[in-house]
Amino acid sequence: MLLNCCLISLIVFVACFALGVVTSIYDPEFARTILSSGYIDMTNENIANGDAMAVYKSDGEMETFLPIFLNNIRIDFMTFFSGIFMSIGTLLIMVFNGVMVGVFQFFFIQKGLFWESFLGIWTHGALEISAIVLSGGAGLVLGKGLLFPGTYSRFQAFRVSGMNGLKIIMGVAPVTLLAAFIEGFLTRHTEIPDALRFIFILMSFAFIFIYFVWYPRKVAKQYENPEEVTDLKPVYKPKIVFN
Repeated sequence: MLLNCCLISLIVFVACFALGVVTSIYDPEFARTILSSGYIDMTNENIANGDAMAVYKSDGEMETFLPIFLNNIRIDFMTFFSGIFMSIGTLLIMVFNGVMVGVFQFFFIQKGLFWESFLGIWTHGALEISAIVLSGGAGLVLGKGLLFPGTYSRFQAFRVSGMNGLKIIMGVAPVTLLAAFIEGFLTRHTEIPDALRFIFILMSFAFIFIYFVWYPRKVAKQYENPEEVTDLKPVYKPKIVFN
C-alpha cells in the first residue's frame, strides 16, 4: 500500500504537469498567473541577456541553499500532514505543484530553450520533485487510515498509517537537504558539460528508484504480509443478534 500511495501521488503529479503544459498552450498568459508576472519578466530579461538560468546564480551558494532547504522541507511536511484531511489536502498540493512545474518547463520550451532549461531545472529537480511526490505518497498513506480503517478501529488505523507515512517523510528529508545543496552549489555551474549534467540527472532518478522502490520491495519479501507488520491487534467486533 505504501508504494501504491506513492504511485498515485506520481500519477496525479504527472497528469497535472501535462495539464499545466496544455493550459499554457491555449492560454499564453497562464504562466503569469501561476509563476507571477515579476518572475516571468525577470526570466525574460535573463534570456535576453543570454543566461536563461541566471536565477540560480543571483545569490551566493549559502544564501541560495538554506532558504531553499527550509522552504522545501516545509512543503514536504505540509504535504504529508495535509493527508489528515482525508488525503484531499495532499492531493490539492500535488495538483498545484504538478501544474506549476509543467508551466515552468513549457515556458522555456516556448522560448526554444528546452535542453538548457531541462539540464538546469532537473539537475536539482530530479531529487527535489521526487521528494515532493514521495511526500504526497506519505500524505495519502496518512489519510488512508482515516478513510479505510479495515479491521482496525479508526484511531488504530490512523496510528498505523501515521507511523508508515512518517517513515516515508523521514526518508525524504535527507533527499530534500541534498536537493537544496545541489541547487545552491551545483546548478549554477551551467558551464559543466551537458553530458555530465545529464548523467547526473539519470543517476539522481536511479537513486530515488533504488532507495524508495526497489530496495523496500526487496526487504518486504522477507515478510508474508508486509502491510500488516505492526504491533496493533485488529479490533474484534462480535456479531450483533437482533431479536
